Amino acid sequence: MAAPHPCLIAVMGPTGCGKSSFISALAPGAAVVGHKLVSCTSEVHLVQTTIDGVPCVLIDTPGFDDTKNSDTNTLRLIANYLEIAHKKGQLLNGIVYFHRITDNRVGGVTAKNMRMFRSLCGDTALKNVTLCTTMWDIVNPRDAEQRETELKDNFWKSMITAGSNVVRHDGTTQSALDIVRPLLANEGVPVQLQEELADGVPLSDTASGAQLNEELRKLQEAHRKEMQALRVEMERASGQKLRELEGELKQESAMLRQAQEEQRKLLTERSSELEELKRQLQQQPDRWCPIF
Repeated sequence: MAAPHPCLIAVMGPTGCGKSSFISALAPGAAVVGHKLVSCTSEVHLVQTTIDGVPCVLIDTPGFDDTKNSDTNTLRLIANYLEIAHKKGQLLNGIVYFHRITDNRVGGVTAKNMRMFRSLCGDTALKNVTLCTTMWDIVNPRDAEQRETELKDNFWKSMITAGSNVVRHDGTTQSALDIVRPLLANEGVPVQLQEELADGVPLSDTASGAQLNEELRKLQEAHRKEMQALRVEMERASGQKLRELEGELKQESAMLRQAQEEQRKLLTERSSELEELKRQLQQQPDRWCPIF
């Protein structure tokens, strides 16, 4: 008789919000297996553990602000894992999305991570989502509660309406267990990205791909505007000031090219990456991670 599938829980959110320490609290000393996207440095980490007698696999994902990796590569990496799991009939029993309550406003990379997460999940999977705030111990309680209220009433309102739960993590093992336990009984559901890929939709045309493409378009537009402003200023400058402006223009030009390259990479097919990931997973001793 085949062993039951483990409970599959994804841990997502921006870099530095406590994802890895949360997993360490749930699986102290557990073996961690990381798999790289071809030519990339950032990884998805799989951690096996048992919680209340239930075998679990925790998936630690990079954020869409990883300093070692581009957003395009991060999306491709997450998409590859989710696609392989979906083909094996493995669905997420839970998704824990982390947010630092220390962030005094939701903008920039924090807002981008939220938009990417929302487009990746879609609507059906939101009932399995837990929205988790962290770092309450290093912020004024009144400020933190105001920020939590703003998240609930604005940024997370539609997700809460669709069934997502909001919790606070105080950094302890007991808190981590209390957050995960309700997820153990969940029926696995596919996220929108999995369904789109299973239907043959290219990654660039999925909701997540379209959202990232829009982020890259806005980034390119911002670089072009800055370059134009620098050129105007250069017409009136001379000497050292002109040389400084030329250096700034060169940097903006390089960042524009990088954004354009990321947009191009989003369109690149992923078959070789998927095969390499399958090979890496199959090489794990004793079929280390049974979901794959």
